[in-house]
Amino acid sequence: LVLPMASPPPVPPASTRHPLLPQTSADDEATKATATETPCVPSASCCSHTSPSLRHALCGSCNPSDSIDSLGSEPPGAEPSLEPGYSTARMDMRYSRFMQQPRPPKRGRDITHIFEQNKKWAGNNKDWFQAYGRRPHSPRYLWIGCSDARVPANQIIGEAPGEVFVHRNIANLVVNCDMNLLSVIQYAVGVLGVEHIIVCGHYDCGGVKAAVSKFSYECRDVGSPLEDWLRNIRDVHRLHQAELEAIKDPMDRHRRLVELNVMEQCLNVFKTGAVQKRRLVTAKENEGGSTPHVHGVVYDPADGILHLLDTDINSQKHKLSSIYDLFH
Repeated sequence: LVLPMASPPPVPPASTRHPLLPQTSADDEATKATATETPCVPSASCCSHTSPSLRHALCGSCNPSDSIDSLGSEPPGAEPSLEPGYSTARMDMRYSRFMQQPRPPKRGRDITHIFEQNKKWAGNNKDWFQAYGRRPHSPRYLWIGCSDARVPANQIIGEAPGEVFVHRNIANLVVNCDMNLLSVIQYAVGVLGVEHIIVCGHYDCGGVKAAVSKFSYECRDVGSPLEDWLRNIRDVHRLHQAELEAIKDPMDRHRRLVELNVMEQCLNVFKTGAVQKRRLVTAKENEGGSTPHVHGVVYDPADGILHLLDTDINSQKHKLSSIYDLFH
């Protein structure tokens, strides 16, 4: 007896999936539909699925005890492999979030809705624009964050427009040859005089996932800008390899790499000439204190909460101060 199955929605082929796009609930349903596309016989000792890499894992008809253990070796290209120390991640159902899929493109070129939304937003905030909109630009914070659309700087820290000077890139990296970022830092500390620099990473970061995986997709070729960019995260992995590979749970390992990446980027901010020069000037002006202060935080898109990493970062800064500080 073959159970009738509804036709599943179309799913992009595995080769097009990559971790730089957010996963949606619709994607989850499509993945489940793929796993169960070939009908199963509940009483049978085995069943077949059209997607070998997903067999048993998401099939409600299979014996739950077989859902992980019965996963065998996938054929080449069926599922992305990971760097050494990460190979067991694919055996964990929580790792299914790593298998992300792009949304289908929206048709049409019309973006008039964003202007309608802008007028509505401006109309709802007339008082703010009348009181603060024409004041000089003098933010207190420089925010270096990820380009992920789920991590908007002002909204998640509850600050109004004008309070946060923002720079964003994939995986919130601070790279010493990135003229864009270095110009932002120099302007923020040298002209705007920001008091705090916040480096914000986030859990479920597609850039961090991509750096430790071997996904293959069109924009990721050897020598491509994206691949060169992700190498900076691999450098963080290399520096903390023993700690990371000692973490057995793949999601915990990912979260720790996100945190370590933030810490390393904070140190990279601390080492820049613009920051060191400003700290030297302010140390002479203010007894016992210098600015800007550098803070590391991690945002969790699952609950909207920021987590402070300052304790770990300060311990590292003290170790490096004799090398990078321009004052003692």
